[in-house]
Parts: sequence; C-alpha cells; structure tokens
Amino acid sequence: MPPKTPDANTSRRRKMKEVADERAVPLPLPPPTEAPARPLPLPAPAPPVRYFPLHPQPFTPFSQHQNPNPTLEGLNSSAPFKSFTSLLTGFEDRDPLPPSVKQFNAKIDQMITSQGENLKRMFVELQRRQYSVLVYEAEELAGKKVKETELELSQVVRKNVGLEHREAKLQKENQMLQKRVKYLEDTTASLRAALQEAIIGGGKVEGVACSSEAPQQHDDLESAHVDPDRVEPIMLTCNACEKQVATMMMMWPCRHVSTCKKCEETT
Repeated sequence: MPPKTPDANTSRRRKMKEVADERAVPLPLPPPTEAPARPLPLPAPAPPVRYFPLHPQPFTPFSQHQNPNPTLEGLNSSAPFKSFTSLLTGFEDRDPLPPSVKQFNAKIDQMITSQGENLKRMFVELQRRQYSVLVYEAEELAGKKVKETELELSQVVRKNVGLEHREAKLQKENQMLQKRVKYLEDTTASLRAALQEAIIGGGKVEGVACSSEAPQQHDDLESAHVDPDRVEPIMLTCNACEKQVATMMMMWPCRHVSTCKKCEETT
C-alpha cells in the first residue's frame, strides 16, 4: 500500500467536513396541512352531591371504632419510630451505646451542670449587687431627708427664739404703756377735779401761773418742755378768746390748753 501524501490527507479532511456540514443543515419541513377545527367535547355533568344517604346504613357500635387495626399494629411492631438521636448517631435506641458516646454524653451532662452552677452563682451575685445598690440609694436618700429636716428644725428654733425675744420686748412696752396710761388717767382726773372746783367757785384757782397777759414766748417754752412728773397750772379762762370761762380741756403735749365750748367747736 503506497504511503499517504499530505495532499491526500488534506483532501480527505475537506470531504469529511463537507459531509458533516451537509448533515448539520436541517431538511425543509413540509408545509402544515390546515385541518378543520373540531369543537371540544363538553364535560360530563357532575352527579348531584348527596349529603345524607337515602338508604339506611348499618349501625356500627362505637367500641369497634376504638379497636386498632391489627395490620397497623404489625407494621408498628416491625418498624418502630426512630428518635432523632438514633438517626444522628446511627444507633437504635434499644441498642447499647458505645463507650465513646457514653463518655461524650457524660461530658455534656457535666458541662451543662457546671454551666448551670455558674449561672446560679452569677444570678446570686447580681441579686446581691442590686440589693447593695438599693440599700446605698435608700441610705443616701434617708440621710438627705434627715439633713433637710434638721435644717428646717434649726430654722424653726431660731424663729421661735426671735419670737420669744419679741414677746419679751412687747411685754415690757406693754407695761410701760400701762404705766403711762395710768399716769395720764390720774392727771386727767386731777385736772377735771380742779376744773370742777374752779367752775363752782366762779374764779381762778389759787396758784395759777399762766395768765392771758403772759408773753407768747413763755407759753412756747413751757409747751416745748414735757415733764411726765410735773402738773401744769390750769388756766380757767379760754386761751382762744380770753373772755369766756374754759370748760373744755384739750390734751395737747403741753396738757394745759383749755378753751370754752364755743371756741372748742370752731377749732
């Protein structure tokens, strides 16, 4: 057999490619024939629904409904339900666990127990801290209230002391005023008695030092000086008109101004 030349190989490859291209070109499909459209068949009418049977049904006691099916019991006994743990580990619940699984379970139980104890201790410590914080806040609030009460009490005590001093001062002033009133009452009584005697006698009382002819400067000096122990002389004539007999006594600071009834009405 003669050896293949490169030209022969090239022509062979070209032929194979042409054959593959011819096979890849899809053949033209025949035009679809238009068939007449047929109407779809209507669905059959549904039978009427009967909620209550027309014929009497046989009575079945309730006890028969409670009896389990023996077939289901056999299935349950032959293929019992597997727990999630058995599905994970690949062992049945009734099969004995290997030592590694038992040891792992013991470690898990020990870890859960230790974590529970730690949580319990943390909870107790948290309660103790909260209680101590509450006690501290209560003591601080109580101390603040006590200080405020002591401050108010000291203010009330100082106020009471001031009121006591004021009361003592007012009592002294009251005593002085009572003495003053008594002195004025005695002076008024003596002046009225002297006035009555002068009116009855129709003249001037002996020992009168003030007269209508005295200078005005002398009256001013006597009026300016006030002596609580001195009894001023009584002028029986009116100091206003100096004609009528004085019947009214005016309690001015000088305590000796006397006028008649007519002048007293005008003044």
